[in-house]
Amino acid sequence: MCQTRFTLLLLPIAALAFASPCVALFHMFLGCPLWAEVLEYASLATFLLTISGLLLYGAWRPRWRKLRLLVIPLVAFAGWLMVLPTAYETGRTMFLEWHKERLETVAIPLFPGAEGKASTPDVPPDLRAVGVYRIESGAGYVAFYCHYFDGVVGVLFVRAGFDPPTLGSRLLGGRLESLRPVDPRWYWFEVV
Repeated sequence: MCQTRFTLLLLPIAALAFASPCVALFHMFLGCPLWAEVLEYASLATFLLTISGLLLYGAWRPRWRKLRLLVIPLVAFAGWLMVLPTAYETGRTMFLEWHKERLETVAIPLFPGAEGKASTPDVPPDLRAVGVYRIESGAGYVAFYCHYFDGVVGVLFVRAGFDPPTLGSRLLGGRLESLRPVDPRWYWFEVV
């Protein structure tokens, strides 16, 4: 009877554990909604509360049977922590591959007038629908911004023969925190 209750307790946690990497994988396709980030923090909080409760349960009159029950959620939590960053990176790469042609068609006409000064053209409705909420062009680059819960994440298209902005430079009124190359002319960036 106790094991049945324990299994019923683990079912919602397993559902969150499965939903969280799925949302991480497709968050760019969903338009980077706020509820996706809330789900991430909720699933992390649920995991931590469950594991701390199970550790307290196991510490009270420890037995081998309890130890076996404790191992399952600990292994699931470790697996979740390993899968989540990979799911985010895979989702970002899929998003870029899926929308690369459309992003290039918008970016290439912006280069001739962007030699020395930055501009912020209007975002086409089809890009706004996939989560791009602002475009900024500067000398040799065009940045496509997608809102993120704790910062701004986006895609940077760099003109041939130009270098991407350096870390610490200003983009969208923030500081360029990370820049990761995806293709020879495409980069993922994060602004804080």
